[in-house]
Amino acid sequence: MKLYRNRKNPLRAGVIAFLIVILATGVALALTLSNVDGVWSNARTYAGVTPSSIEYINTLSTTDENQVRYGTPVTSGGKSGFGFDGNDGDFTIVPGEVFLLGKFTHYNNPIYATNIMNLVDLDVTLNLTDPAIEETFTFTVELDETPNSTPCAYGATNGPCDDRVILPASIPDQTFTIDGVPYTLQITGFIPGDSGACPATPPVGSTPQTDYITAERTNNYACMYAQLVLPVDFGDAPDAAGQTAGADPGRHNITATGPYLGTIRGDGEIIGQPNASATGDDTSAFDDEDGFIAADTNWDDGSGWITVQVNRGTAAGADRACVYAWIDWAGDGFGVGSDSTSQGYVTATGNLQLNFADAPTSIPNSLLVRLRVRSNNGACPALGTAGNAPTGLWADGEIEDHLLTFNPLAAELASFTGATSPEGVTLAWETVSETDVAGFNLLRGDTSSGPWAQLNLDLIPAIAPGSAQGSAYTWLDPTAAPGTTYFYALEDVGLDGATTRHDPISVTPAGEPNAVSLSAFGAASPAVWPVLAGVAAMAGLAAAGFARRRRDD
Repeated sequence: MKLYRNRKNPLRAGVIAFLIVILATGVALALTLSNVDGVWSNARTYAGVTPSSIEYINTLSTTDENQVRYGTPVTSGGKSGFGFDGNDGDFTIVPGEVFLLGKFTHYNNPIYATNIMNLVDLDVTLNLTDPAIEETFTFTVELDETPNSTPCAYGATNGPCDDRVILPASIPDQTFTIDGVPYTLQITGFIPGDSGACPATPPVGSTPQTDYITAERTNNYACMYAQLVLPVDFGDAPDAAGQTAGADPGRHNITATGPYLGTIRGDGEIIGQPNASATGDDTSAFDDEDGFIAADTNWDDGSGWITVQVNRGTAAGADRACVYAWIDWAGDGFGVGSDSTSQGYVTATGNLQLNFADAPTSIPNSLLVRLRVRSNNGACPALGTAGNAPTGLWADGEIEDHLLTFNPLAAELASFTGATSPEGVTLAWETVSETDVAGFNLLRGDTSSGPWAQLNLDLIPAIAPGSAQGSAYTWLDPTAAPGTTYFYALEDVGLDGATTRHDPISVTPAGEPNAVSLSAFGAASPAVWPVLAGVAAMAGLAAAGFARRRRDD
């Protein structure tokens, strides 16, 4: 079973009519931002101690770069630290679209320091002129300042060991109100660049990451992007029975603490975006439709299951995230006729299997599934009551629609293994056949259920696409740190763009993790700091490579 990603997005008359209704509520579709300013504060070690020789260079509400520096310089390059130069001049922000927040710099110079700067707060102020509003949001930036001794955790670009700048995943989204409507500011991440010149929007094919690797003895620039999210998430399945773009379509208020499906919170829209492949919402801002993981491939016994990933959220007074699902067997609307339904819940972030009965004797080649999640305290309400239906508004959570197809797997695997060496983790896989397969992606995560980060920048091409003959492949991940357990998943990509993710494997490279510390002259021993765990996305993986060979049986 695969998930199709067809990028078509037709508007229908019902959608346009609903847009008129939304406009009448006064939700702003564009905002004018005159200036972004960022002020540094509260630099600290992991233990909460003030870093050595800390210095703040802040000027409020100007177009200048603000900096935080620390340590005693070893060379003429000066102290090490961060800089942030906010986006200047009047420019328009469209909610849901990623925009340039400012230029971020890591001044990575050799220093002596007893107390290392591991964490520092960046207070980002948005000055809007239309409407006239000034809002300040506080985010934390983390620095993994590695010792300049081998082995280097992130490589050694200029001789000494590279470092890592991180936006911790634990920092919540922050919300402010315009004309009674809540908007959420989400920092989407960094896109590194050598020149420091930042385009207003991310370049085509580039995705902001929550961290980036920085070289010693150099100014490491990155463009920092964000987005303002509208407060409502809609579905994108075909508008049968008015369930996506009718007078009362399925939709959820987006909140900073509510639960959501997959690893990405809903991106917010002003209308439902129905199309035949249920991908209209995928092209709105970013693809947040990532809750579906896998499904039963044999429903002939009249039953089956779907596995989804659920983020529990942190809503006050709620102890679980309730999930509801509908399978539209006939293509005439969710919950209509003899369609199957299911519900379940999680009390902690993780995977949930939803079980279905009443499957028809003849299974269609493709079908639509609607998933909804909401927070609740105590037992989850029953399906079809209190708004827990294919239509209607929920106070928090997310809605996702998926088109699934019961085609054979593009690639049939014979094996998928991982082995460690001084160079990193070598992944190897063999296929029995590669029917309709275009290539492969390799994913890495901290747990068997993700969240996942793609290791390969470009698709790993199949040796024999469309062939019944198998092949063998190897691929090196040089960024795996010793002593850390990683989970790797292989994803095959069909000639039609559909993807299938195979079961993950775990690998633990031999050795001990590096200590994160620097020591001053005369120090008896360097301090040892905790190694960061649980970061949702990883960067600096472009140095990996793969080999492939044909497999002849």
